[in-house]
Amino acid sequence: MVETCKACFNPISNVASQDRIIKWNNNNHSSIILNVDGNRLDSLIRVRFGGVSRNNDGNYLSGFSGYIHNSSDILQVELLSIYQDLLLAKTLDINSPSGVTFYLSGPFVS
Repeated sequence: MVETCKACFNPISNVASQDRIIKWNNNNHSSIILNVDGNRLDSLIRVRFGGVSRNNDGNYLSGFSGYIHNSSDILQVELLSIYQDLLLAKTLDINSPSGVTFYLSGPFVS
């Protein structure tokens, strides 16, 4: 099993590796962008969440993180992260819903 894990992180390939530039993408919005996420580890009965707000230039404005102990409900943590982000928007004095853009991403199960 150890060799399988090592093989996942050290792929042997004849193809030369390429550098990838990863940058903030505001999708041409001129607003404050709030990103949120929640996650759960199967081995722990605790879900975590966090979020970050950036301006349209990608500069960090504010962020938050937290956890819910004795819970494994991923929907609860995703909704709580959205709620916390709305509170963050309020503290940043963002009053107009059009001034905030939410990006929600993650695995979806049908």
